[in-house]
Amino acid sequence: MYPEEFTLSWQEGIEDLKSAGICHACGSVIESSHVFDKEKDGFAYIHHLNLRAIELSQAAVCEKEQSDEEQPGNEQRDRGECNMGQSPRTKCDKGPSPVTNRDRGPSPVTKCDRGPSPVTPTGKSFLTPGFHVHPAFVRESCDEIEWAHSLGYRLVGELVPYMHGWTNYGSKALSEIMDTADQLHMVVSYHTVLEEAEEMDRMIAAHPGLTFVAAHPGQRPDYLRQIERLQRFPNLSLDLSGTGLFRYGMLAYGVNKVGAERFLFGTDFPICNPGMYVQAVCQEHITETDRELIFHGNAERLLAL
Repeated sequence: MYPEEFTLSWQEGIEDLKSAGICHACGSVIESSHVFDKEKDGFAYIHHLNLRAIELSQAAVCEKEQSDEEQPGNEQRDRGECNMGQSPRTKCDKGPSPVTNRDRGPSPVTKCDRGPSPVTPTGKSFLTPGFHVHPAFVRESCDEIEWAHSLGYRLVGELVPYMHGWTNYGSKALSEIMDTADQLHMVVSYHTVLEEAEEMDRMIAAHPGLTFVAAHPGQRPDYLRQIERLQRFPNLSLDLSGTGLFRYGMLAYGVNKVGAERFLFGTDFPICNPGMYVQAVCQEHITETDRELIFHGNAERLLAL
C-alpha cells in the first residue's frame, strides 16, 4: 500500500474486502510507523496491539449487527456466509486484519495491566483477532496467550519479528511461549523469514502437536521449499497471502503435492489487492471441494470458527 497517497479507515477496509467477496478476516494489528523499543515500550506495547485487535473485532460485530438490522430477511448474513456465484467461497481471509498498518498513533499504554477484558466476544464479527507475543517477555507472552484463550480466541500471530525487534524462531525463549500455545491448542501464524529456514524447522519440529501456519508462499524457489516443509511437518499449513499466488498453477501444484487441506486463503491486505487473490484461487485448476477448503473450510476447522 502507498500510505502517502492512499489510506483507508477500518470500515472502508472491511467494505473493500466485502466487495471482493471476502466475508471474514483473521489477523493481528501492527502499527507500521512505530519503531518498537524493547526497553522503552516493554510488553505493554504488545498488549496494546492485542487490545486493539479485540476492540476492532468487537466494533466489527456492532457494524455487522447494524447492517443486519438495516437489511432484514437475509438469513445467510446472520451465519456470516458470503455467496460468490454458487458457493460461499471466501468466508475466511487468513491475511492480516483490514486495519493492519492503519492505526498510526502513538501507543497510549504505559503499563501492562490486563484486568477484565474491555470487550467480550459476542456475535459474528468480521474479524478474528490474532495475538502478538514476544520472546523477550516469556512470562508475559504466556500469560497473554492464556488470557486470549480465556476469551475464546485461538490465533497467535501473525508473528512479525521484523516489526518488533527480535530474531530466531528456534530460540529457547520462543519455544517456552510455544509450549503454552500448544497446551491450549492454539494456532500459531508466523511470517516466513527466508534467512531462518533452520530456525523455522526447529520451531515446528519441537512442537509436533501445535498447529503452525506459515505466511506467504514466496517466489518459485521459496515456494518449493515451503512445499517440502509441508511434506515433512504434518502440523504445518501455508496461507496464500503475499508473494506467490500470482504465478498461475502454483496452487494446483501444491494441492497435488500435499492436498488442499494444507492451504488457507489469504491476501496480505491492505498491502495487496484482495480481489486479485480471490480470482487467482477461482482460476486455479483444482476441484470445487478443494476451493471450498482453501477459501474457508480449513480456517473454520483450525480456528473453530
